[in-house]
Amino acid sequence: MGATEIILEAVESAKREAKSAESLYDIRAETIERRASQTIDLFGGTATSQVVEIASMAKEACDDLYVAYQTQVKILDEICRPLLNEQPSVRAVKEVLEMIRWLNSESKIENNFSGSLNGSSLGQMYSSKYMPSIENKMIEQLWESKYNSMPGAAEENKAYQQRKTEERKAQREAEMRERQRIREEERREREEAVQREKLRKKQAKEHFLQNKEVLINKWKETRKLQGLVSGSYYAKAVVKEDGTVAAKTNFFATDQGVGDVSAFRNIRSVVCTSDGIVGLRNNGTCISTRVSKYCDAHLWEANQWQHVQELAAGDHHVVGLRSDGTCVATSIKWNVGYGYDGQSDVAGWRDVTAIACGYYFTIGLKKDGSIYYAGKGASGVEDWKNIVMIGAQGDVAFGITATGELKVAGKVRTDTIDHAENIIQITAFGGIAYALLLDGTVVGGRDKGYEEHAQKIASGVVAINSSGNSGLIMLKGDGSITTHGRISGADMPPEKPFTSIESYRERIAREEALKKAQEEERRRLQAQQASYREQKRCQYCGGEFKKVLIFSKCSKCGKMKDY
Repeated sequence: MGATEIILEAVESAKREAKSAESLYDIRAETIERRASQTIDLFGGTATSQVVEIASMAKEACDDLYVAYQTQVKILDEICRPLLNEQPSVRAVKEVLEMIRWLNSESKIENNFSGSLNGSSLGQMYSSKYMPSIENKMIEQLWESKYNSMPGAAEENKAYQQRKTEERKAQREAEMRERQRIREEERREREEAVQREKLRKKQAKEHFLQNKEVLINKWKETRKLQGLVSGSYYAKAVVKEDGTVAAKTNFFATDQGVGDVSAFRNIRSVVCTSDGIVGLRNNGTCISTRVSKYCDAHLWEANQWQHVQELAAGDHHVVGLRSDGTCVATSIKWNVGYGYDGQSDVAGWRDVTAIACGYYFTIGLKKDGSIYYAGKGASGVEDWKNIVMIGAQGDVAFGITATGELKVAGKVRTDTIDHAENIIQITAFGGIAYALLLDGTVVGGRDKGYEEHAQKIASGVVAINSSGNSGLIMLKGDGSITTHGRISGADMPPEKPFTSIESYRERIAREEALKKAQEEERRRLQAQQASYREQKRCQYCGGEFKKVLIFSKCSKCGKMKDY
């Protein structure tokens, strides 16, 4: 192998080594950038060590790249300089010169990175600059001098520029072909995605229609179970198996009467607001308590309600759905910060089958599938039609149509949940939607990072409830409670509400059967009394009347005629 061939091979080797070092640097730089963009944990006591760690990683990566470039200059010079005595070609010397120039040029490395502390930018936290060594610049000048002194250098420069022009042209053409190929591939992928989505929607619709009755009935049951656990930013409460309530407040807990639920008896469901806790008794009346000494007394209005079968609550208001399809509500009338926005204007609502509340709004599902809306925060729900299920939280309202379409009003990520054909309950927190599926699985987005969609949060769940904007409270089939998000088990009352949800269901079934039997007996007695009255007999026992002075008295039970 002659001098020219050896030199050209050395140049190619230097190129390969430089590209390898560059690729390694890119990988390390990506890791450093990702790490530097994360919020530094001030409260963990490791903020300083984290900054030092990131700076060290950045410096080490830049050092390694700089050393790799500069080392290749020396290696190339050591291999090729002795060969100059063997009269290599002008082109070979030109290739060595250009390679050394490139390596020295790439050795001018500048690295900067920024960080953040508790969500606030700290700006530039570290920077470094590298310049080619004096020795390597002298090597570059030596090769430049040698090349310029060679016969035919001018012609080689011209040929070199022509080759570079042709290479750039070929590269541009290759890049254009690659871009065209990528565009075509992306177009095909989009078309395939559209077709897959059409097929998915078709299958989802078919699945929903096949299971609609099951899903709706499950949703109705879940709404009842949902009332067994509730939370707001200031209070958490659970209904226990014996009908009492366990509650926990997270501030002003020492104030007299705050969070006191000792009078809560025969409770069917409970809701928490930022002001207090309201319990719904089995007889359709309500009882309330405050969670702060500064709370407005508006909750006490709920103590006068009757015939209520369902409760829902926002940040500062509570709504009750009565058995006749009408609604009652109470709300803070403050005009300081949050104030009143009409979220309790439900007096004119009729034929309501379900209710749900966000922070400052209330929605009601009517028998015809349309929606009542009061307040602010989820505009557009009043235009929904053909709705069979509803849900709400924060500034977001959800609805599922009779064909399985998921409706959303408000800003929230819904790509984090499974499709509506399996949903029996839906809520949100932190701008992320979460859903309880028919099989008891809870799915939603990650609390941090959101790397995955439809992430499995929990299983064996029978009802979910959001606790303000801090997380999920989930009631499981074994009667226990689990949480997700910024809320933890320590924030909940320590009591396990039920032996199991099945035992609760059995008790409720017995109570409802007894209530139904009592109602049938009441109707039977009413019909019997009406029949006795038509026969001019005593409406209580059917006995005949006899005159006692100017009055009529039953000869059998002795009661006076009162009709």
